[in-house]
Amino acid sequence: MAVLNQKDEILLKAIASEIRQIRQSKGLSQESVYLDTEIHCARLEQGRLNVTVGTLKRLCDYFGITLSEFFKAIEEKSIQS
Repeated sequence: MAVLNQKDEILLKAIASEIRQIRQSKGLSQESVYLDTEIHCARLEQGRLNVTVGTLKRLCDYFGITLSEFFKAIEEKSIQS
């Protein structure tokens, strides 16, 4: 397994946090997301797993948002920090 540098870790944690926040805001459990998409949100939400663009696109489609909206939210939060 490849070692992540600090910027990669920060980005993965931001992605994980955003996935968790969106899922929770929609009132969805990790189990329901898995049953509907076969994507293990729990693994992604730990922020240690490097999510593929394809998986992220499927989650965004499921959540009813675009990839652009997803990354814009992450960018806005990083500016506020």
